[in-house]
Amino acid sequence: MSFFFQCSNPCCIYCCHSRKLDEDSVICVKKGVQSSGNCCSFFLYDPLKRTPTPHPVWHKKEFPADTFTLD
Repeated sequence: MSFFFQCSNPCCIYCCHSRKLDEDSVICVKKGVQSSGNCCSFFLYDPLKRTPTPHPVWHKKEFPADTFTLD
């Protein structure tokens, strides 16, 4: 695994060996039922389990026309 594809905060919720059980628990193939924030030595990052953060909403601000004149 290269440096660019490593997870910055390894958690069981992002591991390829785990499946989501409920809101704060996962079931792991290697360790059984674990907390979603837990991490073990079998951790293998699965990028498809991460949900991207939404982009900020840009609000269009109206400027008067004379703001853009070069007098």
